[in-house]
Amino acid sequence: MLSSKQVLAVVAVLDTALNSDSNGHPVTSSELARHHSLSARGLEPTLQELVRRGVLRGRRGPSGGYELARRAEDISVLDIVRATPDFTEMRDTPIKPGRDAVTNAIMIALSEVEEHFAAKLKQISVRDLMVRVE
Repeated sequence: MLSSKQVLAVVAVLDTALNSDSNGHPVTSSELARHHSLSARGLEPTLQELVRRGVLRGRRGPSGGYELARRAEDISVLDIVRATPDFTEMRDTPIKPGRDAVTNAIMIALSEVEEHFAAKLKQISVRDLMVRVE
């Protein structure tokens, strides 16, 4: 399952893809926040992390805002999820093997599920999501 921050990141990237235009007008954080009834201040750290990780590009100034850093078909949902602070924090906490066979079996099974889930997320691009919205 994805955390609420990860879902928010996917929503923000999709909204950016749908609402920044080819004339070079990026989407502002206040616009994104308004579209989803959020506070721009609360959304900004997620947007900045997406910029740092190369998913979004930020522009400063009066006509600034956010746009995709790459083509929509070149950004997968997995790219977005991996760019969130939740993913980084989760990866920084190592999974320790259990003391017994039952715990180890569960950990191995969960690891396999995670691998399959990641593979599926990698197959879904921002362009695929845009098509679903349109």
